[in-house]
Amino acid sequence: MTPPAATSVAQESFSSSFQRGPFLVAMGRSWHPEEFNCAYCKTSLADMCFVEEQNSVYCERCYEQFFAPTCARCHTKIMGEVMHALRQTWHTSCFVCAACKMPFGNSLFHMEDGEPYCEKDYIALFSTKCHGCDYPVEAGDKFIEALGHTWHDTCFICAVCHVNLEGQPFYSKKDKPLCKKHAHAINI
Repeated sequence: MTPPAATSVAQESFSSSFQRGPFLVAMGRSWHPEEFNCAYCKTSLADMCFVEEQNSVYCERCYEQFFAPTCARCHTKIMGEVMHALRQTWHTSCFVCAACKMPFGNSLFHMEDGEPYCEKDYIALFSTKCHGCDYPVEAGDKFIEALGHTWHDTCFICAVCHVNLEGQPFYSKKDKPLCKKHAHAINI
């Protein structure tokens, strides 16, 4: 079946006489109950939930069949709040972090290998961490690779006197950088 054409379901009358009786207000207009019907299947919507789409009203069943988007994760129709991300539509509960499975809501996310990750898990799983401070080395940060690790340039310091060793000769004991002065003078 093809979706219904977007047509108005209002029946207008230009007679000078007024019709009395019950009426409904929906979409900013007044309706006689017998005229407030699904634009496709013509089911009365007077006592039912309805969905407005393309200036017409539809019962939930017809809306789901013809208009509701499909969730990219669970492949079922989305009735209610829709999340648009990665050029796809999702139930808000289905668009989740690949690691912790928590929904993103309106939070930022990072992509890695085609999967979305929350900030916390992305940093924990994919970022390079400074061996000195254990914080991520981010794009644009100055860093040094020494002793088999990555260090922020400001974190590559002598383990004893804390003098910066960037561009300086250094020594190491037990995976800790040391300046020349403390290389042989101290037990670590």
